[in-house]
Amino acid sequence: MTISGSQTINGTTIANGHIRVRDHTGTEDGQLMLGTGNDFRMYHDGANSLTFFDAQVGGVRFRTNVGSTARSNIILTTGVALYYDNSKKAETWSSGLRLPSDNNVLALGAGDDLRLWHNATNSIIRNATGQLQIQSNDLRLGTYDLAETYILALQNGRVQLNHDNIESLRTTATGIEIKKTASGQTAQVDVEASGGGQARLNLITSNGSTNRAARIDFFNRNTNQWTIINDYAQNGGDNFDIRHGAEISASFIQDAQVDLYYDNGRKLATTANGITLFGDVRFNNSTWTGETTNGKIQTHGNHMYFQTAGSSWFFRKNNGVTAAVIANNGTYTASDLTFKKDVVTIENPVDTIKKLIGRSFTWKEDDKKSFGVIAQEVETVLPDLVTTSEEPQGSTVEPKKMVNYPAFTGHFIEAIKELASKIETLESEIAKLKAA
Repeated sequence: MTISGSQTINGTTIANGHIRVRDHTGTEDGQLMLGTGNDFRMYHDGANSLTFFDAQVGGVRFRTNVGSTARSNIILTTGVALYYDNSKKAETWSSGLRLPSDNNVLALGAGDDLRLWHNATNSIIRNATGQLQIQSNDLRLGTYDLAETYILALQNGRVQLNHDNIESLRTTATGIEIKKTASGQTAQVDVEASGGGQARLNLITSNGSTNRAARIDFFNRNTNQWTIINDYAQNGGDNFDIRHGAEISASFIQDAQVDLYYDNGRKLATTANGITLFGDVRFNNSTWTGETTNGKIQTHGNHMYFQTAGSSWFFRKNNGVTAAVIANNGTYTASDLTFKKDVVTIENPVDTIKKLIGRSFTWKEDDKKSFGVIAQEVETVLPDLVTTSEEPQGSTVEPKKMVNYPAFTGHFIEAIKELASKIETLESEIAKLKAA
């Protein structure tokens, strides 16, 4: 049946077959109109190959299972609303598309592997397969209004981490930098194991070749001032050095000594038996620190104190022979026959002693009275008992003469024996005269 023009049909019309409406051409012809005021219209625009659903009033709603349990699937008003089981899941709005309810999930991928949703507290991106890749020439992660930046990543450049919108760390072509550029701020690295574990900082060089080093450099005003370095095989060993610029301050050598330096010159080295000094040992005049049973050396009250670990001081030569002993019961000097040669008895000891002059005098250094001999006077009589001090090279002290006082003992002994013999002879002669 073909109907031309406007027709009014009251009641129910059942069509067994197709109902065809010709293409819409710009007027109301070719339209299927529904509603009292023809508020809903359906038509096909053949010129543009488009089918239109026009709601003159309100919107358009597509439902399934119409009845008491009717479910809305799509509602078309000023926007588009999409439903699932009569619960709105997505809608268009003035800024685009949104999921208006908490826990509505945007799922992507054949197996819904990538999901995005908000759970009323947090926003979540979950990826179940492969990598979650964010691809951008530059990347900035910050607050919702970008008033603060957390992370900044630049193509062919740095990755930057901020704290309170101030740069704290950045990557460089050689590694990373911990940065604080504001005045008075401290750039700090804390490694903490507060639960009883170890806090470790590992510097690792894994190349199997030689000439590799793990090091920490300390800069002041962009100038390298101090370096701590494990210098593997670069200087012939596996050393751990502390350096100031090019100068070594301390060197720790594997399975060997520790060396301490002054102005790049070695001054002390540990050994298997103790330490070796390259130079002298100097003391500051200090407050007395008390007694010890293990021995000590200390300057106090302008005096040098030597305290033994027992009852004696032993002075040994480089060949291990004891040259002298200072003990509680006296001072002993090496005098063993095995140390001596050309042993003869002293001749004319009295005549020799008579040539010596005993003097009283006052020491200039402390203005104290004393007794003894004058080295220059002894030298004219017994030159072997006088020596001249050997001052170190570079010393400004003038050499001075010294006397071997213990060596007088032999002359005194023989002089006393000579005098005793003469006294005995005289006593014998006197006794004979008295007897006559």
